[in-house]
Amino acid sequence: MGRKRNLQDKQAAGGPPGGAGDNDASNTRGWFKLLRGGKNAYAKGKQLICQSSRLLKHSPEGSRAGVLSSVGVDFPVYDFNGAYAEDGVKAGRSATPATELAEFSYSFQVTLKWIDTSQSIPVTWGQILTNTQDPGKPIAADRNPYSNHVPTRGLIGVNDPNYGGWGLYHWNRTKTMASMMGWSLPPLKAGTSQEYVNALRRGRSANSRNHKQEGQNVCYLDGHAKWANSPKAGVDDDSIWSNWVHIPNAGAGKLDFEVCDNNTMPCDAEPLTDTKYGSMRPKSNWLTDAVLIP
Repeated sequence: MGRKRNLQDKQAAGGPPGGAGDNDASNTRGWFKLLRGGKNAYAKGKQLICQSSRLLKHSPEGSRAGVLSSVGVDFPVYDFNGAYAEDGVKAGRSATPATELAEFSYSFQVTLKWIDTSQSIPVTWGQILTNTQDPGKPIAADRNPYSNHVPTRGLIGVNDPNYGGWGLYHWNRTKTMASMMGWSLPPLKAGTSQEYVNALRRGRSANSRNHKQEGQNVCYLDGHAKWANSPKAGVDDDSIWSNWVHIPNAGAGKLDFEVCDNNTMPCDAEPLTDTKYGSMRPKSNWLTDAVLIP
């Protein structure tokens, strides 16, 4: 989430990893649109709040889908308000980094695209969801545990407690339990890719904080939802928290992802850290690779 002029909640998420391209989009903006439209809105703020997230202090009412200025002017917002976190509103100044943004509880499949032209053959990352894709592809789940750090947020108007704010999730692999509200860090890639995949399967810390790291509810493209005890809940044992390990310029007829388990199953990559976290995407031809953020 981000801001520009009076459009307080836009995120420059369309550029390459670490870049500053601004296509007025973010990974949550499409879902936020379901809250717009007043009484005719498809979704209400409460529907994007997990009822088990009380310890995380997510707002029971969810997003307000709009903000008022101090003089009563209704400002349009284009994403969830990123000023509200588990430790409250911080008006007009930077604050201690938060762990949880409070107006929504879930992570969503990345559908934004960008083209990496730094390769000898340009690579397109990101996929637009269609009803012709695998019906077992995850599209939403309880919040990704790697979304653990909101480095800066605040309100635009110092004297205006209702004016829209901004916040941007990062993955910070050095945070302590004390600075994460007592929660454990999810697995780190400290050895081989196979060892990291094994850690995702067996460790409770790889699960969402929404349910005390016991598991997560996952929603799939065909409309059904189910409980998963690990993030390896995607098609063909895919982890829903990150993309696969990419092998650049693999060459014609060769796989362009790292293989695990002595077969053709791809290895899951640890999410990108810091400002690159929100730029994660599956490649356009990896049709069953789910990446749910933030």
